[in-house]
Amino acid sequence: MTLAELTVTHLRCIEHAQLEIPPGLALIYGGNGSGKTSLLEAIFLLGRGRSFRTRNSERLVQRGQDHLRVIGRVSGSSGQTESLGFEVTRDDVSARIGGRPAQSLAELSHAFPVQVIEPGVHKLVEEGGYR
Repeated sequence: MTLAELTVTHLRCIEHAQLEIPPGLALIYGGNGSGKTSLLEAIFLLGRGRSFRTRNSERLVQRGQDHLRVIGRVSGSSGQTESLGFEVTRDDVSARIGGRPAQSLAELSHAFPVQVIEPGVHKLVEEGGYR
C-alpha cells in the first residue's frame, strides 16, 4: 500500500495540513519544530492506531483543542484506493477503514502496514538483547 493523500488536524504542532504525496520517494524537510516528526507520527497513527512517541493518546492533541484527526488515502499495487481515518477525543480513540468504523485499532495494520525505524535500532544488532 502507498499513501497518496494525508490530512492532519490538531496533531501536536500541526493545526491543519493537507498533503498529496507523489508516487515514489517523498522527502520531508524543514527547520526544528516545524512538524516533520509529527507528520511521520500521523502516518504511523494511520497504520498502527498508536504513536511511536507516547502511549498517552491525549498528549497528541494540540493544546487548546478537544480532538485530533488523521485521514489518509492509500492505494494498492492493483490501483484500488481506500480511505483510512484515526481520531482521538478526550473520551475515545477510534478508527475508520473504507468509511466504516474499525472493530479494533489492529485492523489499521492490515489495511496500511507501517514500520518505524528509529535512530537507535542498530543497537539491537550491535549489542544484542542482553544487558
